[in-house]
Formats: sequence, C-alpha cells, structure tokens
Amino acid sequence: MDIFVSGVGTGGSVSGIGRFLKSKKSSVQIVVAEPGEGSLPTEDNPYPEEIDGVHKVTDAEPEQLPRNYDASVVDEVIALETSDAKRTASALAAEEGIFAGTSSGAILWAATKLAIRPENAGKLIVAILPDSGERYLSAADSLPGA
Repeated sequence: MDIFVSGVGTGGSVSGIGRFLKSKKSSVQIVVAEPGEGSLPTEDNPYPEEIDGVHKVTDAEPEQLPRNYDASVVDEVIALETSDAKRTASALAAEEGIFAGTSSGAILWAATKLAIRPENAGKLIVAILPDSGERYLSAADSLPGA
C-alpha cells in the first residue's frame, strides 16, 4: 500500500491505522478528506448541508479537534464539498452496488482525486469507507444523490 485515505470522525481510525502503517512502511502517505468551506456553518449560512461524520482539521483550533486525532501521521488533507460526497456515494451505489453514506463518498472522492494524479500512477491506494447509506433512509433528502 502506498496511500491510505480516511476521514476524521473521532480521529481514532486515521490516527491508529496511520501510525501502524507508517511503522511498517515509512513512505506510506496518509491522506484525510475534510469538508470544504461551502460545507461548514458560516454567519451567512449557519445550517449548511454538512458531510455527516467528517470533521474539518485544517486551521481548526486544538479544542475543536477530536482528542483521538493525531495530525502528525497525516501527510495531506483534501477538502471537498457536500455535493461531491453525495454524488460519489450515489455513483458508488449505482455503479458498484455499494450503499455507502456521505462520509464514505467524501473519502472515495478524495481517493479518486489522488488516483488521477500523474505522480500516483501505479500506486496502491486504499480508502476506508466507514458508513452505510442505511442511516440516511429515514430522511430522503439526505440520501446520497438526492
């Protein structure tokens, strides 16, 4: 494995997996997907459509970061909008039959962006898809692709 892609919910998975992978292969890259500016609350838009379960880590105050999150293992952070995450989760369901949620869509979107970079040609990229689309069934407008 050359690149591992995750989100940051509690921070435990990316931190623990990242530390383990780097202990086995120091050159492995750990990449985090995070919400872009349009997916975050602002004064003008206090209730944006957010990516459930994925926290912003760039420029966050230490007290805003999950306690389990270890930024020292992360090599890159890729920001995206909620619409990117929903569109990717919807495509994953339609094309592969995998009913994942929006945090999984966010992570897969970031992994796809990494995969098309010329410097990553031939590299093995692994992404963790931590949620199911099942939790969105009670709110049709929250379904990926809705």
